[in-house]
Amino acid sequence: MLTFITDASAFTELQRAAYLSSAAYSGCKDTAFDVTITKQIHDFITDTQGYIGYSEEKKRITVVMRGSTSPTDFFNDLDTILVKPNISGVDFPPEAKIMSGINIPWSAVHDEVITEVKRLVDQYPDYTLESTGHSLGGALTYMSYIALAQNFPGKELTGNALAAFPIGNKEFSNFGASQKGTLNRGNNALDGVPNMSFMDQEPH
Repeated sequence: MLTFITDASAFTELQRAAYLSSAAYSGCKDTAFDVTITKQIHDFITDTQGYIGYSEEKKRITVVMRGSTSPTDFFNDLDTILVKPNISGVDFPPEAKIMSGINIPWSAVHDEVITEVKRLVDQYPDYTLESTGHSLGGALTYMSYIALAQNFPGKELTGNALAAFPIGNKEFSNFGASQKGTLNRGNNALDGVPNMSFMDQEPH
């Protein structure tokens, strides 16, 4: 289920997402607010970064993706060629396509993310799942949300994509919106990035 936030009802959730996303930029090692970090995500070639952990306070397993900070990140932001995604555990519709600049960095860390989340799910079976990120990290959150929904279909899932730009075509957007869970999009009113559209990309 895709939720468009037009009032303050989800402020607490989005505020939490902003805190967790800011920690991805600052390079927190052991904890990020209430999250105990169990794994740092860092693919050297694609510069895909973030962290995975768990919150005893919220009883959640958390995946956070970092936004753009390097020339490699900015190159990915601009790599808008649409390609068919192919990642383990996800059955995309035949016509679904996403930006190459999102497909390449997410594919580089997907298996690593799923493996660590599975380990934490085994350790904390009653915890729910959450994914978040800002800007490029928010765009990668669209992928992490789908990946978690498809690989852990029995788990309650919340995604918060902050200032994220559209990354795929209509078929991809519809597929993301059909996942079991809640995906919130948090945008600043005057931020143009989330409203950018290239080629056949569809707003998510």
